[in-house]
Amino acid sequence: MTEQNYNELRDQLSQLKFPDKLFSQLDFYHSMGATDFLLGQIVEREGALTYYELYYRTDGNMECRLDKFSIRYRAPIEIPDLTINSVDVRDLDEQMTKLDWSYDHISDSMVAGEAQAQKEEEQFQRYEDALNKLHKLTGQNEAGEEIARTLMYKHWVIGYNFQFVPDLDKMRKSYELTETVQVTEGKIVTASEIECRLLTKSLVSPINNSEKLWLNLIGYTNDKNSDKTQSQSQTENNIPSQSTKRKQDELPESIKQLPRKKHNRIRR
Repeated sequence: MTEQNYNELRDQLSQLKFPDKLFSQLDFYHSMGATDFLLGQIVEREGALTYYELYYRTDGNMECRLDKFSIRYRAPIEIPDLTINSVDVRDLDEQMTKLDWSYDHISDSMVAGEAQAQKEEEQFQRYEDALNKLHKLTGQNEAGEEIARTLMYKHWVIGYNFQFVPDLDKMRKSYELTETVQVTEGKIVTASEIECRLLTKSLVSPINNSEKLWLNLIGYTNDKNSDKTQSQSQTENNIPSQSTKRKQDELPESIKQLPRKKHNRIRR
């Protein structure tokens, strides 16, 4: 990639009104001499996520060109006020919101220095508590599994835990709006114009993301403030409920792979 080619690509990013972080990614690929690559960024605003993906290819003149770009928008997802298998799912949602899911807490805790030991320990305990609650939800019934899957999709699409989100493609099709633009020599729309279109589609949609989740949960009775249900009585008397209880070996593989066991620390 020549300096002229590189400067043209930077100018194009500015004209298309893409986020500033993409410029540093372009700088990196320029320093590596790459001409075929993908730039990507996720921006969070008040619970909504916008995904940017830009695809660069080598053209017939052996120069790097922006071939196409895609923008996906996910409106906020409000978790319902339910309690499943003694887990208050809205409280769990708030708990997961406060945690940093962008890195591997277990590996990080293993190499923590003495000065960070207590802080890392507290963070790890909150992280493991959230994972334990997700396991309780997933092993209970279909409603619990749906809530757990939605919570993981809501909080884990950025960072290390991305690999553990089950049914990710299905979740994206259900909750996200996407528009892809093929770049030509003529005038093309800017990123901000596409964002406005996707936001408008989301606002005028007859069913918003929170309502979609509710539709998936139809048939489940809220036990948050009710008397004990039959399944709760069965559990307290050690009688398994075959209609709602799911055995551990029947859990989705992506759930069983979630890190749960705490490792001994290795001090630096």
